[in-house]
Amino acid sequence: MKIKRLIIAVLSLAVISLSACGGGGETPASNPADNPTVPSNGTTNPTPTPTPTKGLLKLSTSGAAAIMAGVDVTVALPDGVILNADPATGAVATGTVTISGVAAAGSNNLAVAKFTPASGGVPANLHIAIINVSGFSLGEFATIRFDLATGAALPLSNAFTVTSFSAKALDSSALSGVTAAPPSVQGI
Repeated sequence: MKIKRLIIAVLSLAVISLSACGGGGETPASNPADNPTVPSNGTTNPTPTPTPTKGLLKLSTSGAAAIMAGVDVTVALPDGVILNADPATGAVATGTVTISGVAAAGSNNLAVAKFTPASGGVPANLHIAIINVSGFSLGEFATIRFDLATGAALPLSNAFTVTSFSAKALDSSALSGVTAAPPSVQGI
């Protein structure tokens, strides 16, 4: 009988000890300031969205309906935007500027781009020339992939300014009534 009581006492102690361990699950901190996903009202917020460290800028044309064979555009970049470019020549790395949208039609197109860093109060800028011998209509024509400096917030699309733009027709004549703008920025 004494052995039976001893076994029951040991098993009871083991069960009590195991139940106090918490089962390995996480419990939110009791102080909401210690756990940003638990507000003071005790409800649970969704996991905070991570701050982007990279972004994609789209460029698009609008205006008078026209078929373009090429565009030449310069975009002033806001502070905190970093492009992957050769520091000596300014040539951007592959994948930094890509032909997209309507200008990507067909396989006979080409994009070249040159980055100029900020200097003497003049913002950094990116000069892009795109040709497509088949022609393309109004709409999205380029995507720019960029990095953000440490601590920099993702800029809005209106922080990127088109400082010069021209469009050429299939016969190489200048097209008037066509403008370019950055319609969207997306964090990645």
